[in-house]
Amino acid sequence: MVFENNGVKAEPTKKNSFAAKIGGVINNIPKKVRLPIIIAAAAVAVLLIVIIIAAVVKSDNIENNSVLVYQKGTEYIIRINDKEMTVPETQVYSFRTEPESKRVYYNAASSYDDELFDLYFVELDGSEITKPAIIDYGVEKTFEVFGGKVYYLKYNKDTGANDGCICDIDEGKITSFSANVSEIYSMGESGIYFTKMHGSNLVLYSFFGETPKEVCRNITDIYCYPDAEKPHIIYESKPIVSKGGTELYIAYAGSEPELICDNATGVIYDYYSAGGNLYYFTSSQESVSWSYVIADDFAESDKTVTKPNRIDFFDIFGVSDAYNKAYLEYQDKLIRDEIREALDETVAKGGFTAPVYTAFAYNGEKVSKIAGNVDPAKVYSYSSFGEPKIVFENTVIKEKETDMATLSEIASRSGMEEVIAYACNIVTNSTESRGMAVAYGGAVYPLTDYDKSKTQFRFSENGENLFALVRDMQGERYSLFANTIGASGISDKVTVSANVSSFSVIDDSVVYLKTDVGKATGDIFSFDGTNTEKISNAAVDFVIRYSEYIFVLKNYNGKQNEPVADCYEYSKGEEIPVGESVIVSTLRTRKDGSTAFIENADGETSLKIYSDGKTADVCKGATNIILFN
Repeated sequence: MVFENNGVKAEPTKKNSFAAKIGGVINNIPKKVRLPIIIAAAAVAVLLIVIIIAAVVKSDNIENNSVLVYQKGTEYIIRINDKEMTVPETQVYSFRTEPESKRVYYNAASSYDDELFDLYFVELDGSEITKPAIIDYGVEKTFEVFGGKVYYLKYNKDTGANDGCICDIDEGKITSFSANVSEIYSMGESGIYFTKMHGSNLVLYSFFGETPKEVCRNITDIYCYPDAEKPHIIYESKPIVSKGGTELYIAYAGSEPELICDNATGVIYDYYSAGGNLYYFTSSQESVSWSYVIADDFAESDKTVTKPNRIDFFDIFGVSDAYNKAYLEYQDKLIRDEIREALDETVAKGGFTAPVYTAFAYNGEKVSKIAGNVDPAKVYSYSSFGEPKIVFENTVIKEKETDMATLSEIASRSGMEEVIAYACNIVTNSTESRGMAVAYGGAVYPLTDYDKSKTQFRFSENGENLFALVRDMQGERYSLFANTIGASGISDKVTVSANVSSFSVIDDSVVYLKTDVGKATGDIFSFDGTNTEKISNAAVDFVIRYSEYIFVLKNYNGKQNEPVADCYEYSKGEEIPVGESVIVSTLRTRKDGSTAFIENADGETSLKIYSDGKTADVCKGATNIILFN
């Protein structure tokens, strides 16, 4: 039969294929031996199919498709897929891996210098792990690995400083990108930032595959976020003309830095998550000035007081009384100047400040003012995402309770030390609390019914729920409350649970363990601001990883050297067994939820990997997990 397609005839397939040729060969074999040959060939084909299927199944198993570094006593074992090797060096310090290339990098005590390290790597080559290959000798402890390249610092004996180096593993080439490098900050495959000392000045550079470029001088702090969706660094520098604070910048990999603030006096990095809210404070002149609290009524008049000249005060009776009055006025002015100088010096040394700071937040696009007259030491929680919000003690500065005349009197009576002690006490107690409050959207909302001395506050990640845990009288348990925060203000608090022994915020909910007094186990619940869901019972605790994976711990046994518990994953309303007698401190979880851990059953340890509801054995005798990827 001939098929047609758009008027073009499709010719029948010619019988010259490989199968046709094999068929021709078989047809030429005598019939007596033809059947055994066909059976043997079929058996070989089946065997090949079985081997291929087994290899595919094997590669799909999590224990054979991971990079692991673990310890057996003092030995380090590198496992790539299903192959293992023991690291020969005993003084190994840190490991890195690239899952895509199946390489493991590590450094060990250097054979070159007692204070330095040697840098190695191994990789999976066919069916075996290669022997350790040396990358470089005499390097510093820290190094970074991305895109088949290793960034590290190599000590240069001639200069007494470190050279910044890159080793391209695939090309087998090492190049130096700069001399006198202090630190390296990786931006993933985009490149790096690094710092150098110019005299006493720390300078930041960027290096994205071309010539290094100077970014900023007078660096004071750097924080690096290479795993963010948009890798970036946040840094501070001292401005040329100081206002008392620092210049705060954010720089995305390969882009020009953006100035967030030119006078930051405190940046809250601990509550910052990449892409979320970055909180910081600015100060007014009053915040670093004692005169905001202590009235200096003589500040202007003293500027015109000078030492009197006796000649200017002669009359027919000699020196007039006016001179004595002017001289006493000048002496009083000197005492006040000495007080001012002592107070300024105390402030400069951090002796005291008035809490007159303004709180701001930067969310990657814009800066928002949160509240004024904020004492950074009395801010108790920050919302990581959504509209910026803070929980703080709302204070006002009292009217000036003392003045320069009072300080002068103390100075003349007791001396300058007494003046400073008195002034410090006045400034320290210059604020008056208006109670707890939440500030957002340019407004401050009272947060009543909470005693800060007994309460911990946590925002949900989107900032729409505020959770408060209040200690009981014995301090062993908490009562959990929640407030909803919206455009119209803060709701009344809702009681969520009593007898809470541990808690953690995950996404927009709080997960907590409720245990009755005197009992070691309890129930685990999740509350999203509206609904309560029971996760588990008879639990001793729980572990949350990547704000997504909840591991429930039961049957706790603290009698062993390292406490163990049975571990379950909570997923979609189910508890899935992970492992028994798990050494909790060894749990290592990847971003996909796969988890490596060590079990200890009556002194016999086993390294296992859990993934997608299944647990697989890796080996016996492991004592610690160093790396899992």
